[in-house]
Amino acid sequence: MKSKRVSILFAVPFIIASLLLLASCEKEELPSVRTRDVFNIDDVSASVSGDVSDDGGSPVSVRGIVWSTSESPSLEDNYTEEGSGTGIFSGRLTGLEPETTYYVRAYATNSVGTAYGSQVSFTTMEEGYEDPNVISLGPNSFLRLGEPVTSEVELINSVYNEGPSMMNYLTFHALFPEDRVNQEVIDIEFVPAGGETVEDDRGQDNIVYYEFTGVDPGTNHVTYWRARVETREIRYDIDPDDVGTLDDIPSEIAGKYLVDEDIYQINNSIVVNAREDALDGETHPKEMAKKIFHWVQDHMTYSMELGWRDAPSNIETGLGSCTGWAYAFIAMCRSAGLPARWSGALVRRGDQDDPGPHLDQPKHRWAQVYLPKIGWVEANVQGGSWGYLPERYLIISESPGTSNLLGNRYDAFRRWSFDNGGDTERERYGMWWPEGTGSTPDVPVLTEPEDGEQDVPTSRSLKWEEDDYATSYRVQVSTCEDFSTIQYYNPDVEENSHSPRFTSKSGETYYWRVSASSLGGTSDWSQVYSFTR
Repeated sequence: MKSKRVSILFAVPFIIASLLLLASCEKEELPSVRTRDVFNIDDVSASVSGDVSDDGGSPVSVRGIVWSTSESPSLEDNYTEEGSGTGIFSGRLTGLEPETTYYVRAYATNSVGTAYGSQVSFTTMEEGYEDPNVISLGPNSFLRLGEPVTSEVELINSVYNEGPSMMNYLTFHALFPEDRVNQEVIDIEFVPAGGETVEDDRGQDNIVYYEFTGVDPGTNHVTYWRARVETREIRYDIDPDDVGTLDDIPSEIAGKYLVDEDIYQINNSIVVNAREDALDGETHPKEMAKKIFHWVQDHMTYSMELGWRDAPSNIETGLGSCTGWAYAFIAMCRSAGLPARWSGALVRRGDQDDPGPHLDQPKHRWAQVYLPKIGWVEANVQGGSWGYLPERYLIISESPGTSNLLGNRYDAFRRWSFDNGGDTERERYGMWWPEGTGSTPDVPVLTEPEDGEQDVPTSRSLKWEEDDYATSYRVQVSTCEDFSTIQYYNPDVEENSHSPRFTSKSGETYYWRVSASSLGGTSDWSQVYSFTR
């Protein structure tokens, strides 16, 4: 019996090792890949997007699109190669015949084999067709725009003085959207009125500035902008032969977007070694940028826990938020002689046909790289898309780096000073109201408390008549009848009653108003009512 026990003891490690080996083998599977959509179809070409959501436990070495005039296309037919790794990608199919039906599938290959997405078919346009949503970037390179979608968007900032002392001053700097190739600002309102438009030292002149002085304890200040906008998705199709060399980079671009900063440290050995590992001798600017893009994707893991750190720290640990990924990409590009900058946006976090409102707490930052003779190209590294932005992005920032007014923020920055020490409660977030089909709600009719009512307790709710079309309401409270300062603001009230949470003073008069929203649009503000505590 003793010898059997010894044999069993000796066998245990081998059994465990075998089980571990079996488990590790079972983890490796074919990648999970999806064929997304076909777009920008003309008479001789079309674009197709795919999405690798899971690498199956083995790195995806190549991914792309296969196509044929016969069903179930494979790598034995026509195909593109669109890099490696997971994430969303797109490929341009060229050399097609007019008015012909084609079948396409996305594919992804790892060590196990090649997986294909579902089949999608499309028919090319008649010969000579010209797409009005295509912008030429070179003889064979294009920027393709999707159909516009309309939304109302806000960026809201608030600071509450918790005391115990008065604030000497409180300032807000907030970036706001401007017209770009993929977005149009139909209308914009700044609240409260009277904000000043200023420019920072990085050339961003789309900044609204507010300053408040003598802010007493218990006082809350809210500022925001509200814009009605049209946004479009954008996709770049770039022929490598249209791209110039590094010597073709204009001096004004190089002087602004190749310089070093503390957040990048482009000569740090960690950045340099990562750059060399990524490029592996590549000298073509487009391929350099894509190799760096895929290197960051393959070596970084998303994490918000460590905050915003410099590029070497992000690269060394392999951890970072969208900002960390963008910093790593920008630093490696600049180290390689490729101009790069960051871009920041508010993001719709739900579907366009969902009336919302959609809360955007984190917002999003990514990178752009300058390709000589082409221009700026989107490199949404953490978002997983090269040369593509969805229509749910509203861009508010494009900057080479840290700013004198905004620091390293890409949305808004607040500053304050206390008379004798104190603390604050702060909020900064975006809200989206998609527009679609439907009826615009009527202007709300306020009911309780009655206009001018006295001795209203803090437990009393504000009430108004319900609207059949409204999906949400906005509620504002101010100590000024003209709402030149905002004491309280909630843009996402679901019912037709609300109890504002703010510090109010006995004997103080407050003014309030309500607006209603739906997919059909947003109503005007209601009549202003007042009450006194």
